[in-house]
Amino acid sequence: MKRALLVGLVIAALLLSSVGTVAAAGPPGFEKGNQAEQAEAAIDAHKPITPGGQFARLALVHYAKPPWAGKPDNGEEEPKDYDTYALLGVSWDMSKYPDGVPYVIDPDYAPTGSIVEIGLGYEAWDDATSVELFAELTVDATVNPSLDEPDFVNTVSWRKIVPPRVIAVTYIWYNPDTMEIVDCDVIMNTKHDWGIDPDGEGEAYILEDTFDVRNIVTHEAGHVVGLDDLYDKTCSELTMYGYSSEGETKKISLENGDRWGCQALYGE
Repeated sequence: MKRALLVGLVIAALLLSSVGTVAAAGPPGFEKGNQAEQAEAAIDAHKPITPGGQFARLALVHYAKPPWAGKPDNGEEEPKDYDTYALLGVSWDMSKYPDGVPYVIDPDYAPTGSIVEIGLGYEAWDDATSVELFAELTVDATVNPSLDEPDFVNTVSWRKIVPPRVIAVTYIWYNPDTMEIVDCDVIMNTKHDWGIDPDGEGEAYILEDTFDVRNIVTHEAGHVVGLDDLYDKTCSELTMYGYSSEGETKKISLENGDRWGCQALYGE
């Protein structure tokens, strides 16, 4: 049986300077074994930290359901905003990656078919710009997320995360002097059920009680690109909206704001 890791999330807040309204997220700590009691906390804001040395780390937390979910409304539909984006203030130096940024998938605990879906989620951002953002994915069940220092291997994996309201976390290591991303790891929470919509972004999702892999990965890949979460209800149709629910697939396709944010970093 492969190792199970827990992500403990700690409340903290700090504002990073960048373009637009930007919140940068604070890193959970990993524990081996069954340490859930040590991680009984929630993240409601972001905090960058520098654990020492040359690099700093961010964590972007993807939540299951917004605080107002299930509450009665006044019957008036708010207009939707399809054009907003927020930048984290960090990005890749693509001159160092002529064939795109490489990334590795750990398939353990992932549902069958996830590798293809992850590739499609990352490819959505490649299609938003003329720059080749990501290289062809590789698969390696021995990789782990970078915890105490960057290992310069960008990964997508499934691990146990607490609290359960968190769907996924993306960790970004960057150089605070240049704001260049050097390492990025996406962790999907095994405490949730995961599935794949065989028809892509279809209206009739056959796994209504599961989180769609491609839907969530496309959002997380937006963080890998350098985009921040959006939490205003008017932004709920955007891929970078920070909440998701079971059976949702609308994050698979990018809206104007998602594409424009990517292009603001890497060009059209």
